[in-house]
Amino acid sequence: MWKQKELEILEEQDEEPIILLLLSESGIPIYSKNFAMSQDFNDMLVAGFISAINNFIQEAFGVSGCIDRIKHEENSIIIKKIASLYFCYVYKGESYTASKRIENFITNIKNSNIWQDLQKSEQITKILNQSKINKIEAIIYRTF
Repeated sequence: MWKQKELEILEEQDEEPIILLLLSESGIPIYSKNFAMSQDFNDMLVAGFISAINNFIQEAFGVSGCIDRIKHEENSIIIKKIASLYFCYVYKGESYTASKRIENFITNIKNSNIWQDLQKSEQITKILNQSKINKIEAIIYRTF
């Protein structure tokens, strides 16, 4: 009985979104959303860090694939590689709800007409136009 209450409490705890990034395979930001308006984040700096640490791990340990998670104090980053895009979610708090949100976001993106546009943007590393950004932000609004 007490385990059920613990699970309910765990599920009720929310994370605090900080930033959401969509990166090309080369580490160039295609899209970023800063949730923490009180803090100014340089998306190129965050993207460069994620790309550099991922490349370091691959080289140093001779492994392929992508880092799944990075945690420092109360801040965490979840990284998901889908096709040739990296979805990076920086947040404070519990990882259970954060994992569910990023998975839902990816699913919603893949099920929308923006998915092909994102893959094209990754290939030519161009900035998304405002209508495409609006589509992404509508999915973010529903998910986060």
